[in-house]
Amino acid sequence: PAQRVERVPARTSLPASRISVESAQAPTMGTDELHKQLLAQEVIKLRKDVQELRAGQQIRQKASVGNAQLLNTLEEQIGRLARERDETVAKANAQKGLLAKEVKALREDLQDAQATLGHNLEQQQLITYDPNSPVAQALAQRRDFEENFTKSLREVREALEKTSLKALSTQSASPVGIRTLLQMSNERIDHALSAAKSINVEERLHIECLRIAIENGKLRKGLNEYTEGLLQHVFVKEDAKSSAVANGAGVAGSVPSKRQTAAQDGSLFGLFV
Repeated sequence: PAQRVERVPARTSLPASRISVESAQAPTMGTDELHKQLLAQEVIKLRKDVQELRAGQQIRQKASVGNAQLLNTLEEQIGRLARERDETVAKANAQKGLLAKEVKALREDLQDAQATLGHNLEQQQLITYDPNSPVAQALAQRRDFEENFTKSLREVREALEKTSLKALSTQSASPVGIRTLLQMSNERIDHALSAAKSINVEERLHIECLRIAIENGKLRKGLNEYTEGLLQHVFVKEDAKSSAVANGAGVAGSVPSKRQTAAQDGSLFGLFV
């Protein structure tokens, strides 16, 4: 049998103009895809920005609501404080008015009192002084009593000052024994206390003044007694030492020391040299 020969259609070649158009459309289609991707990214970014703006707007709205509430609270407090201030000022003004009235009344009373006092002084100046009146005599007696009391108390104080051993030793021209000085001091203290007890008093102040003077004299006498006891102890010790020296040394006719001589004769000047 005869073989069938299939005919393969020959490959037809495209015209050159069509090839150039297709090659030009290939990069254009890639650029469009890139533009679409970029636009899609921009849209996503814009959506995110819109969401962020809406969220920020909601936050600002909430904050504005909170600020409004706080502002209202502050305005209420300011209004309350303003009302309290007005009430305080009103009360202060009322009290100031009352005080002004009281001050005015007191000034009027003071002026009246000054006028009355001036009138009384003028009336007293017009009255002649009568030394024989009971009031004048009482004032004179009171003045004399105060002068006599002051003079007597001063004399007692001066007498007590002269009872010290130093004052008595300076008054004596020759050396005097310490025992004699203590005896003289005690006698003068007793005399001053007797004079103080004989002073007349009328008020509590006079009594207290005399009590101080008497206590001063008693303290001086106590000091003299303490001094006498102390010196007596010294004299006994000195006498014992002198006897021991005289008996133990075996030297007849030895000359005693200055302190031993003072202890034996009780001379104040020899004792403290």
